[in-house]
Amino acid sequence: MAQVWSDVVVGEHVVFQSIKEIRQVFEPAEVIKTVPKQGYTWIHDVQELEASSGTKSQSDTSSTGKKALVLSLSGLCLALIFALIWVTQLPQQKLSGSLVILPVNDNIKDADHHWVKLGAMDQLIQQLASGEHTGVLHTDYVLEIMERANTPLQGYSSDDIANIFTVSGASLIVETTLMGVPQDYKLLYTLFRQTSIKKGVVFAKSIPAALEKLANIIAHQSGLNINPLPADYGSGFSNEIIANALLAQENNDIESTIKLLEAVVAKEKSNLTAKRLLIEKLMQQGEIERAGELLQDAFKQLKALDKPNREQVRISFFAAVNEIQKMNISSAETLLDKTEILATDLNEWLYLGYIAETRGKVAQHLGQYQRAEQFFQQAISYHQVLHCPYGESNGLLNLSILADEQGLERKAQAFLNEALTKTRQHQLIQVEKRVQDWQRQLAAK
Repeated sequence: MAQVWSDVVVGEHVVFQSIKEIRQVFEPAEVIKTVPKQGYTWIHDVQELEASSGTKSQSDTSSTGKKALVLSLSGLCLALIFALIWVTQLPQQKLSGSLVILPVNDNIKDADHHWVKLGAMDQLIQQLASGEHTGVLHTDYVLEIMERANTPLQGYSSDDIANIFTVSGASLIVETTLMGVPQDYKLLYTLFRQTSIKKGVVFAKSIPAALEKLANIIAHQSGLNINPLPADYGSGFSNEIIANALLAQENNDIESTIKLLEAVVAKEKSNLTAKRLLIEKLMQQGEIERAGELLQDAFKQLKALDKPNREQVRISFFAAVNEIQKMNISSAETLLDKTEILATDLNEWLYLGYIAETRGKVAQHLGQYQRAEQFFQQAISYHQVLHCPYGESNGLLNLSILADEQGLERKAQAFLNEALTKTRQHQLIQVEKRVQDWQRQLAAK
């Protein structure tokens, strides 16, 4: 290959497609075996046919042609195998920071695959476990990031990817495109790092099987662990109405968002994701009692689960916030303690940051300024695990407000300056506006 195509780089997807086509040529015989994490190997016997001396008959010519075909295919297989082994044995780059998996580009576009955009995205996210120095960002937070980056939910340009890197601080971004037909799916993927891009494709008879293969590839490339899903797992984001609700949310149409989520909860009573999203929206609108009723219902469902999961962390956190809204501080702190233990076990860095920030605000409200500062600093440290500039900027703003409340003007200004630098560096327009508002308030004192 190096001699014939010296100026061509053969992508992973070309290698995979070629292997598939060679297998089809020799069906039903099994001629190529998959070796996990190593590549492929030719396993069928290859026999060299000797031509007889003298004039070649038609059958001799045919045999020679067959020999040439077998040898050429064998040579091609060997070349492809070496190329594939080289690709799959690239040194693993341990990931540090956050992993962003984007909504799936659906090139099939029929009624049976409408769920894919967010549903398949969420299934892939759920199969990758956060690590000690890495956070796999959950689905609705990725959508928040995309909103900050002003990025569409499908068809991403290089500028879109660059913007997501800027506002999120992500270390790895995964883009996927689903193609094919049932029983013959192709899932194209691109792994974006700040300094490199890797592309490939996986083939499978079902979408869950394709996602499982891709999850293993991402885990191998990044050093993450796999979180196996039960065979009957169904993503809460597979419902198309949820996708429409999140689109309405992006357009600040809160009324439509709530109505759509209510429709999903009424129809799919076991959909914890829809229930949690609805609880969050109701709490934001001050509907505390109604949110509390849904939280009680959600906790009943959580008790039936075999083991803790990420959704339990989120629901427990919002239950604590709901208690704070009711001014039940003692109950809230008990819930935050339990949520923190669960979030720590699952390496849920984002929610550990939220928990610490909430504790800080409670301590600040109670006049416990030293404890509040410790919690705000702790929240920043959790967001730093994710390299999340949004969380860090919020933390710096909290520290500035806290310092001013204690009459520490220089300290307040120092934290404010750090927050301004961070928001401008990462083009965090929403946070920058809040920081600038606080800057004006400080200047007016």
